[in-house]
Amino acid sequence: MRIALLITLSVVAVGLTGCLIVPAGTARRPLPSAGKDLAFVRNGKTSRTEITNRLGAFDEYFEDLRVGSYLLNDATRTRLWLALGLIPVGTTKYEDHEIAYFEFDQNDCVRRHRVVWNVVGRYGAEDWMGKHK
Repeated sequence: MRIALLITLSVVAVGLTGCLIVPAGTARRPLPSAGKDLAFVRNGKTSRTEITNRLGAFDEYFEDLRVGSYLLNDATRTRLWLALGLIPVGTTKYEDHEIAYFEFDQNDCVRRHRVVWNVVGRYGAEDWMGKHK
């Protein structure tokens, strides 16, 4: 009985500590906003109106957060699970999104902006702002 328990615990310990997850590929799908050139945007100088005049309406805008975003790419990412760092035991696929975020000050000038991989929607905007840390 003790030997069986010891063997079981050893297998579980090796399995938990010996698993490795590695990126195995990304399939990107450009969205209509993907070709937008953001190089003209300057923090503290570029206005919200200038951005929407050049790039079109934001895909999402959160008035209370003063944050607008454009979805640039969707992607399906694949991760490979390796037992003991060598033996493939499975894969995980998940959806991801490349998003350009713009935060505006009280005068509607860009306070900061950045392109990141994040979740779509209000939670993603709040996460980018640091409200979920």
